[in-house]
Amino acid sequence: MNVGLDIDDTITRCPPLFSLLSHALIAAGHKVTIITLRSDRTSAEADLDAYGIAYSELILPEDHELRGRGFFRWKAEVCRRLRVDVLFEDMPEVESYVKNHNLGFFIPYTHEGAARSYIPDFIVRLRADGAASDGVPTRDALNLIIEVSGEPKPEKAAKVETARSLWVPAVNNDGRFGRWSFLEISDPWDAKNTIRAHLAAEGDGRGADQVTSA
Repeated sequence: MNVGLDIDDTITRCPPLFSLLSHALIAAGHKVTIITLRSDRTSAEADLDAYGIAYSELILPEDHELRGRGFFRWKAEVCRRLRVDVLFEDMPEVESYVKNHNLGFFIPYTHEGAARSYIPDFIVRLRADGAASDGVPTRDALNLIIEVSGEPKPEKAAKVETARSLWVPAVNNDGRFGRWSFLEISDPWDAKNTIRAHLAAEGDGRGADQVTSA
């Protein structure tokens, strides 16, 4: 397994945890790849040493690699090229998330006349945003249903269309369960960009100015 770690706002949030994790992974024969947007390799190596991080490789971007791509697109390309299996990365907009496994959360839908149950992959809770002068957010937190898609299938299309066009509008109109939205992701390594672009397209202020920023 190749595990990717970001430095700033990831390792720096809890160095002891990532020190323990990195050493355990290396000891078990796995690879730990540090993927950071920092430009100073010497400084990055010194910080990783100070944090007690064990790693196999440290990847920093060259200026030409970022040109026309943006920071997160570059990280996505690095993960694909190096075949990173799991990436620990920060995203300030995210308050919490959960894999939808044994939670009892499903969306009923119909395919070819048969009633079925759709179990989405993840539920991501995005922070309340746009705090007014009195500190009260101008918009509630957003519950984002995320489906990671592979090969296109008719049944998958029925699930997605039901969730996006029927379930989400119905729950939002009810108003008792907070704000909801749905997003289908085809490239997991570019999830951060995809989520922020979705927020911008939905008119959510968090995404509009962050789609291509660091």
